[in-house]
Amino acid sequence: MDNLRSSTLNCKGLSDEKKRRDVFNWLRQKKLDIYCLQEVHINNSQTEQVRWESEWGYKTIFSILDSSKCGIAILLNKTFENKIHSIISDSFGRYVIIDNSIQNRRVTLVSLYGPNSDSPDFFTILKEIICSNDLQNNYYNVW
Repeated sequence: MDNLRSSTLNCKGLSDEKKRRDVFNWLRQKKLDIYCLQEVHINNSQTEQVRWESEWGYKTIFSILDSSKCGIAILLNKTFENKIHSIISDSFGRYVIIDNSIQNRRVTLVSLYGPNSDSPDFFTILKEIICSNDLQNNYYNVW
């Protein structure tokens, strides 16, 4: 865990193939372990998700609303060793929570794109999900 390196980036949309390719190439140059992307605007189709994973070259995890707003993607580096136990995401493209083991330690990773309006309930419920011992459920709705 001493050498775990991650970043976060608001992409303002990656539905354009050229922009996505440029961003992925730029991220690869950073040589980090985990890349948390917000506002990716990915299409909610299995085909599109598979395409992104193929373009990235390794594991990608999504929370998707639609291709015009929101959307979270977590990209893992192919050299990053971890074991994913469960993934929790919402249907509004606002967060992804990954319960996993990294270097023999259980770690919960969270990537979120908070609401644009004052929404304390969103954060209260998100905190309850993260703090609960029940990360085995794969789906929660915060709103």
